[in-house]
Amino acid sequence: MELLLRVDDKGRVLIPRALRERLGIRKLVKARVGGRRVVLELVRDHVELLKGAVVEGTEDVEGESVS
Repeated sequence: MELLLRVDDKGRVLIPRALRERLGIRKLVKARVGGRRVVLELVRDHVELLKGAVVEGTEDVEGESVS
């Protein structure tokens, strides 16, 4: 797949929503530069991973029993 993306005046490139959803891109990507090529790689956001480990509605983690 090849896309032509516009770079704005601040140097930002918008990755289209459909592509972000297809690749699972959320808030972080790693950019690697080699010669005249820029490669973006998916990075798992550690904060998002931790959010998934917290039970919604939990107020006192130490007081909660583990099942």
